[in-house]
Amino acid sequence: MFLAAVLGVVLTFTFRGQTARRIVFGLSAVAPLMWGSLWTFMAAHLHLDLHPDSLGVWASAVLPALLVALGGVFVLVVTPVRSAIGDGTVLAVGLGLCLTAVVLQPGLTPILAVSAAFGVAATRPTTLPVYPPRTYVLTQ
Repeated sequence: MFLAAVLGVVLTFTFRGQTARRIVFGLSAVAPLMWGSLWTFMAAHLHLDLHPDSLGVWASAVLPALLVALGGVFVLVVTPVRSAIGDGTVLAVGLGLCLTAVVLQPGLTPILAVSAAFGVAATRPTTLPVYPPRTYVLTQ
């Protein structure tokens, strides 16, 4: 997981285009989730002879949290909104799903933190967004 995070940061500096950076951040956000799901699934599969219900426990304890986290990262990475309200909504929904995944399975917190950080980085532009100016009418 650490290598995926470092590789994601290094590749981000390699690509200059906004779309390419979003793709790299998106893949870097999904990589820890995939690593965590494979690692926990393999651990459950290795103990199948000692605990016949280990895959069922994995499916009921870990899989829902991973799916909710994947949904949160998907919202953060795929939604290109460039308005003040839109950005706030996307961040709130994506991070809310990631926090829900932490509540569902607290043991996945390090993996979810790295994924959420890359997901948030994918939503942030390389330059500050320019929102349309608000016009205020002063009345007496």
